[in-house]
Amino acid sequence: MDDWEKEKFEREFTLRQAELEIERRKLAAERNRAILVGVLVPISLAVITGVPAIINGMQERNAQRATFEASLIIDAISIAEPAQAAINLGFLVDAGLITGSTAENLSEYLGSVQQGPGPTRID
Repeated sequence: MDDWEKEKFEREFTLRQAELEIERRKLAAERNRAILVGVLVPISLAVITGVPAIINGMQERNAQRATFEASLIIDAISIAEPAQAAINLGFLVDAGLITGSTAENLSEYLGSVQQGPGPTRID
């Protein structure tokens, strides 16, 4: 082999090594992307499925709580004596059985209501 062929061979060999390195990096990037997609897709699906389920659960619990509080209020005022109904409502608020804005509204109402005859439940 003369010098020209030897140099040509060395340059081709160096070029081929560079091409192989580029190809190796491409394969590594594709593998990493596949792993990333394999991990992120299930996590994303879990979040997409889980968040609405959590929100629906919270809304359902709030609706059940409101229904429970309404039934307590109806039972508390179902007696004929308005003074006793006010005492019953005050007890429900004080005991923490009625909470949130409903408790605030009831406390405000009970603070402003005058003792005496008032509305009664008609069955």
